[in-house]
Amino acid sequence: MKKGIKQIKKVVCIILAICLIISSNIPVYATQNRVNNYSKSFSLCGNGADDIVSVAMAQIGKTGSQLGYSEEWCADFVSDCAELANQGTVIPRNGYCPSLQSAILNAGGYQVSVSSAQKGDIAFYGTNGASHVEIIYANSNGRISSIGGNSGSASNCYSRSVRNHTYQTMTITKILRPNYRRSSQVLPGTVDTSWNVPANVVASHRITTYDQWGNAESSHYIDPGDNCYVAEVYTNGFVKVQYPISGGKRWAYAKASDFSLSKKQENKLPDTRLTTWFSLSPMGAGTASVRFNDRVYLCYRLETMDGKLLDGSIGNYEVKETIYRPDGSSGSFSYRNNNNWISECFSMGGTYRGVIQISGDYTGSVETSIYIPQPYKVILSTWFSETPMGSKITSMEKGKEYYCCFSLVANEKGYYNQSINTEYTALQELYSPDGVKIGTWSKSKTDHNYIKFKATQSGNYRSVATLTGMPPGTMKETCVCKDTTKLESISVSKNPKKTTYTVGESFSTSGMIVTAKYSDGKTKNVTSYKVTNGNTSKIGKQRVYVSYSEGGITKETSFYIQVNEATHTYGAWMVTKQATCTASGIEQRTCSYCGKVETRTIKAAGHTYKDAIIPPTITQKGYTLHTCTKCGYSYKDNYTNVKKQLQSITITVKPNKLEYYQNDKIDATGMKVVANYSDGSKSEVKYWKISGTTSSVGKQTVTVSYSDNGVTKTASYDIQVKEKSSQKEFCTIVYATNGGSMSQTTQTGEKGKAIQISSEKPIKNITVKFNSNGASSTPSSLTLQQSFIRWICESASGRVSYYPGNLLQLTKNYVLEAEYGNVYLDRLPEVKKEGYSFAGWYTENGEKAYIGMAIQRDLTLTAKWTKSFLLDDKNLDDSDLDQTEDESLNVGDEITTDTAIYTITKTSGTPTVELTEWYDDSKTAVIKDSVVINGVVYRVTVIGPKAFYKNDTLESVVISHSIKKINKKAFYGCKSLKSIVIDTLTLKNGDIGTDAFKKVNKNVRVYVPKSKYKAYKKLLKRAGIGSKASIYKLKTKD
Repeated sequence: MKKGIKQIKKVVCIILAICLIISSNIPVYATQNRVNNYSKSFSLCGNGADDIVSVAMAQIGKTGSQLGYSEEWCADFVSDCAELANQGTVIPRNGYCPSLQSAILNAGGYQVSVSSAQKGDIAFYGTNGASHVEIIYANSNGRISSIGGNSGSASNCYSRSVRNHTYQTMTITKILRPNYRRSSQVLPGTVDTSWNVPANVVASHRITTYDQWGNAESSHYIDPGDNCYVAEVYTNGFVKVQYPISGGKRWAYAKASDFSLSKKQENKLPDTRLTTWFSLSPMGAGTASVRFNDRVYLCYRLETMDGKLLDGSIGNYEVKETIYRPDGSSGSFSYRNNNNWISECFSMGGTYRGVIQISGDYTGSVETSIYIPQPYKVILSTWFSETPMGSKITSMEKGKEYYCCFSLVANEKGYYNQSINTEYTALQELYSPDGVKIGTWSKSKTDHNYIKFKATQSGNYRSVATLTGMPPGTMKETCVCKDTTKLESISVSKNPKKTTYTVGESFSTSGMIVTAKYSDGKTKNVTSYKVTNGNTSKIGKQRVYVSYSEGGITKETSFYIQVNEATHTYGAWMVTKQATCTASGIEQRTCSYCGKVETRTIKAAGHTYKDAIIPPTITQKGYTLHTCTKCGYSYKDNYTNVKKQLQSITITVKPNKLEYYQNDKIDATGMKVVANYSDGSKSEVKYWKISGTTSSVGKQTVTVSYSDNGVTKTASYDIQVKEKSSQKEFCTIVYATNGGSMSQTTQTGEKGKAIQISSEKPIKNITVKFNSNGASSTPSSLTLQQSFIRWICESASGRVSYYPGNLLQLTKNYVLEAEYGNVYLDRLPEVKKEGYSFAGWYTENGEKAYIGMAIQRDLTLTAKWTKSFLLDDKNLDDSDLDQTEDESLNVGDEITTDTAIYTITKTSGTPTVELTEWYDDSKTAVIKDSVVINGVVYRVTVIGPKAFYKNDTLESVVISHSIKKINKKAFYGCKSLKSIVIDTLTLKNGDIGTDAFKKVNKNVRVYVPKSKYKAYKKLLKRAGIGSKASIYKLKTKD
């Protein structure tokens, strides 16, 4: 009984735990395994990255409906592709993007940058990578190409499909690189026949199983006590085993050491070991360094475990030796003894493999390998030098000793014999200018040498280096020997810096360059020259001689200097008569050498005025007084007229209201007052004051007063005051259209009651004129209609908005000002002018006009031109022509801006777009009425599915009046969203999709147009707005 009670308690605890889990708000995301519906027209190579891309490529074009998905399936697509590519352990199945990220990282994956992305990487999109996921298959300098499921702008997951994005324009927020399995299959291996298998074995402990790639299987293992059937043992230490599982049996691979197996012991053969190695001699020591074309020996040794050669009389066996070359070809030989070798010359670059296989009573195989560097280049050179194997020279001097050199270099790294071993003979020959051979040398397998000789003849000496054998070749070189050169002349190639002197001044050769010319035509600058007759004691042109000696030869040249008499040495100028504003002054200076005096005039300084503006009075004119600050001289100019004085005021237009009931407040609305001045001018004025009363019945006079510069004038008008009775009072609404036109501009209603604002909207057109500025023709004007937005009324509390059809409580007379939206240039004409290139249309302010430019008033655009130059058609090629690319957009194209991705939904008439994804991380999102793309204005009419899906940073959003539809899950899971303003008036049943606002902040405040309050409240509740949300009416009037 106690045991039964314990079982009941356990069940109750489990049920309570499940209830707690269900009651908590833990999201559960389903995974959908649809691999059975996938196309199998792909092939696997064993490389994880290649295989998952191959699987994904085979599904391009398939829709969610065809693949069998029933909800958002981008993460399921990646999971299914991974399973079909045998990569389910490194990309564990998950249907939710954030959880899929964690699964990949936990399986050994890691994050990489966008610039280092490569084939097989997984790209995540949206905030923290939670919105979408795709498989990358290429990266061209940061231009990412990817394949993704659940893609496109279709309204539901059934219609969206697998798409190939050759240029992914969406913003990638995270890239993960899975820990893909190894690229080559390792199991099974070579069968080891020395074991007693097949055999039935009982597992003594829990045994790990492995797949064909050598990876441990996480979901399969052999339990202790399982009856296993071991079919084969492999030389790599693995076995093929069958073991029981639920509902049957399963084949797998496991390690041989996990089972109790025995080896065959027929004829009591001793245990042996087989070794192999490469050597440079038969059965010699092993080597890891081999030169190109060396003869190499593949050796083997069969010995007992204590290191002794196996007695040849024990056992019956055969050994096969095989050398595999880098090109895949091979050579082999078989022996029936315990040690031997085969050899060949290694004349290929790459890896050579030696494989030893033994069969018969002894079985097994071993192998070794060695790498031979590929000789990239063999260079034979010969040259002349001043030192043994020294640097190359191009000329020699007769009588000196020189060296004729040659070398053979491999791989551009060193002498040939250091890296390559071939049979060749080098022959070196030297010929004098008269053709006589004066030197010869020859030796086999020597890769450098030199011949010493003395140059005794003028002309070309010739060297010939010849190789016979491998490699063969010949190289020739000549070097000219010249006679000793002689000095022929000198010249002053650059004169000294100073060539003009004063009598007695020291002569200087600073800056002078002397050039010597030789019999071989060469020249050089020399310094050990001598200068004579550099005498400056005589006035006039003097000759200077320059001489230079070399090799017992002296040459001379000359140049001229100019010697002038000494000049005066004057002191500073001294003022002897000061200049005034109007009179000149005098200053002098004296030569300290001879006492000569120079005199010059100081110009008059001129007046320096300070200006004072004297304002006019009622009786005197005003003027500007200019007074010199130096001498006090003054004059007047810039006279202004006598100040005008207010003479009277006139009421030119009486107020709109002239009839009142007793004690009503006087209303001067509509009245215009004109001031009359003493100079005959008139001006309409404001800021006048009125005084009067309606306390008495009958005709009453209202006085209007206006003051200007201390003068006050009055005028008056009469009003009629009636006794208050039960008669109705009326108020007037005036529609100020601000340049627009409408049939009804006033409306009258009973005071104290509500009146419906006219449903008519004013129509306002903007005209754009074109000044072609000398073109052959002038384009017609454009007429653009400006959209009416609302009526604005100025009140004591500020600006209040009204919309056509609103109700207005009449408490006074109202003036409603029309407010219009921007209008955009939708086209610009092209014009031509002979001899000029059209540079564009410009506004009066010098701003260049463009398609999509916003304008708010009538405008005149002027053409600008630049002078053009004609090109000769015969010399014109494609590089002289501008190549323009067709950038037209079509319905369905996706366009990325700084904040969002838009999908074009309409291109004819008024172009429209859908807001597909918002990826800006700002806290506030304002969805604009329109966007300008390639100069075209597109109206934003739809918010797409999941456009703001689980945007954790978004706190407030404003939805403009152009929006006609909000799709499914548009703002789903925006937990920080606290404020929603809906300005559009066009939403109706079905225009807000399922769960569009589900799981936003539970205390969110939503503001809707007053006229749509009830209807929108129902739509928002259906779209997932919670019960704690507050819905308010947008303020449109006092």
